[in-house]
Amino acid sequence: MRISILPKSILGWWSVGLVFASVVFGFASEDIISPAGIPNYSTTLRVTLILFIAVIAGTASVTGLISIIKRKLGSILVFVSTAIGLFLLIESVVSAVQMMMGVS
Repeated sequence: MRISILPKSILGWWSVGLVFASVVFGFASEDIISPAGIPNYSTTLRVTLILFIAVIAGTASVTGLISIIKRKLGSILVFVSTAIGLFLLIESVVSAVQMMMGVS
C-alpha cells in the first residue's frame, strides 16, 4: 500500500468533504445557538444541531474507515479526516448528553 497525500477514491474524497462540512456546520451553528437571543426552545435546538453534527462526523469516519480497510486506500487526508470525524462524533455526543442532563 502506497501512502499518498490526496485520496484516490470517491469514498476518500467523501470522507474528507464530510469532515470539512461538519467543522463548517459546527462553527456556523455556534452563531445560531448562542445563549443570548434564543428563547425557551434553545436546549432542544442546541441538542438537535449538535446531534446533526454528530451524524455528519460519524458518517465521515465510517466512510473513511471503509475506504481504508476495504479499498486499501493509504491517504494521509483520509487518515486525518477519519480521526477528526471520530473525535467530533465523541465530542458531539458527550456535549448533547450533558446538555440533555442539564450539566452544562
